[in-house]
Amino acid sequence: MQTVTREDVLATIAALPADKLAEVYDFARFIVHRDTVVTEAEPTEEELAAEDAVWDAAFAKTTPEQLEQLHERIRNSPSLPMFDEAGRWLVDDYTDEDFARAKGA
Repeated sequence: MQTVTREDVLATIAALPADKLAEVYDFARFIVHRDTVVTEAEPTEEELAAEDAVWDAAFAKTTPEQLEQLHERIRNSPSLPMFDEAGRWLVDDYTDEDFARAKGA
């Protein structure tokens, strides 16, 4: 592995155009924190079965009328893309007007 000093890194960063600084910063923060990420243990078969039972019980309470209402709502809901052509996430930026426009299209 190549030996790199802080001065080497700082000199490289100093030479970057301003629009690249956020990317370097994000990556550096990722590296700093990646070893501190706590991963959760995989659920046991018993835990998964208990969760399934909760969902099954909730679903069992759904009447055919409620299910039809839900299907109707889904059929009448507009569909908008999640990502643009460049792969940028769009969903968080949508407004009620976007959904109204899509519904009217």
